[in-house]
Amino acid sequence: MQHAALIQREMRYTAMAIIGVGALLAGMLLAVGGAKAGYGYWSLVAMSVTNPFGNTLAFWVATRWIPGRPRRHAGIGSMIRFGGTLTATGLLRLSCQQFG
Repeated sequence: MQHAALIQREMRYTAMAIIGVGALLAGMLLAVGGAKAGYGYWSLVAMSVTNPFGNTLAFWVATRWIPGRPRRHAGIGSMIRFGGTLTATGLLRLSCQQFG
């Protein structure tokens, strides 16, 4: 999803469409080939797995960014403060609605 968001942020909608259609075509071709070869319902399973795998691989190639290992001490204090504030506000609003 991060790769798709990066491409969308760059407004590369043509690339997104080509990736989506290409992955779908690859899955369909695999399913038809598997069905003709006699694999039965396993050809549909292969199609279901091929589509997201093809999307992911193509998005990695298109963005040229592959996620690395997480770093320790990455400075998440601001995110914790923001999340804590949202949680406190939600709890306060919920308690006011119930008792108010």
